[in-house]
Amino acid sequence: MKQVYRIPGGLFLKGAPVFVKEATMHQQEDGKLFAKLCMENKDAERTICSVTVRFCPIATNGSVIGQGEIRQLAELQAAPAALFGEEELTALPEGSCAFGTAVLKVGFTDGTSWEAESDLAWHVL
Repeated sequence: MKQVYRIPGGLFLKGAPVFVKEATMHQQEDGKLFAKLCMENKDAERTICSVTVRFCPIATNGSVIGQGEIRQLAELQAAPAALFGEEELTALPEGSCAFGTAVLKVGFTDGTSWEAESDLAWHVL
């Protein structure tokens, strides 16, 4: 699989318990496109057990393709400062040349959760 796009720097949202360390798009030999994220648990005390992420594929003209894809990564055991998610692939539609992403919700093993306010944008470092 060949990397064809990378969001420069990492993505963060003030107060979020995760940091998107790397966001890349890959293409298989058959032309299918996939997004891949490497995230870091920034919570100093709690272990992450699930993360809900939105992917917004972008066409060459800069418009978002469709409504975007919401994906939940479950059954995680990401301890504080641990990296996770780098093995998970999310299919992107044909015609994508880039994508945007945001973490919507984080679940912790202690039963608590964090949820992003819908109007806040994740920022590139």
